[in-house]
Amino acid sequence: MSGAVSPNSGGEGSTDALRRVKLAEKDAEDRLVAARQSSEERLRRLRDESEAAVRAAQSEAEGRRAQAVSLAQARATAEADGIEQDGARSAAEVAAQGSRLSTAQRTSLLQAVLAPFQSE
Repeated sequence: MSGAVSPNSGGEGSTDALRRVKLAEKDAEDRLVAARQSSEERLRRLRDESEAAVRAAQSEAEGRRAQAVSLAQARATAEADGIEQDGARSAAEVAAQGSRLSTAQRTSLLQAVLAPFQSE
């Protein structure tokens, strides 16, 4: 019985070794859990930061879009006002000339102006 371990000889040493292995496994598991939690927390923080950055960029883009629309509306209004003023001046000129035209000339002018709007 040279290979058998007697209860008094080496059993305690193997129990100590087994206990050290179990402690090492527990330590490794604890470190793994801590690393996983740290990674999950970092990932959560990065996700929150990226979502906040996207919201900020969307808000900024919406502000710029609203500003561009407002500017375009102001330009269109100014252009429309200019066209209206030009039309009013032209109408005044035509009215002034119309009083100098004969009835036949006014009728001819009116027919020429209205021709595109008349149905065939």
